[in-house]
Amino acid sequence: GRGAPIARTGLDIPPEIANSPRKSPTRPWALQLQAFNKVDVARHELMLEWMADFEVFSSAVDAESSYSSSMSRSLCLVLDEFYQNLRAVGVSAVTGEGMAMLCEAAQSCR
Repeated sequence: GRGAPIARTGLDIPPEIANSPRKSPTRPWALQLQAFNKVDVARHELMLEWMADFEVFSSAVDAESSYSSSMSRSLCLVLDEFYQNLRAVGVSAVTGEGMAMLCEAAQSCR
């Protein structure tokens, strides 16, 4: 295996992030943080733009014609309000990219 990539970052990873959900106690602040994983495989910037700009998200949804796009269209305004107070970061457990930002965001949510 590759070892423990998160451990190799040298960062002080809070246990709420490093532990699996089954081992970590539930924290109310965790609901204020969105982490996009595997950014080494697929970038997350478009998702951040959709979260920040209702019009961009709406335009993307309008270009689709599926059940999920119809549902997203119905939820657009609710999602826009939900994302207003949500911190979001992109991380890679493989490369360690974004882990410092994740730790900073988690600390600011406490």
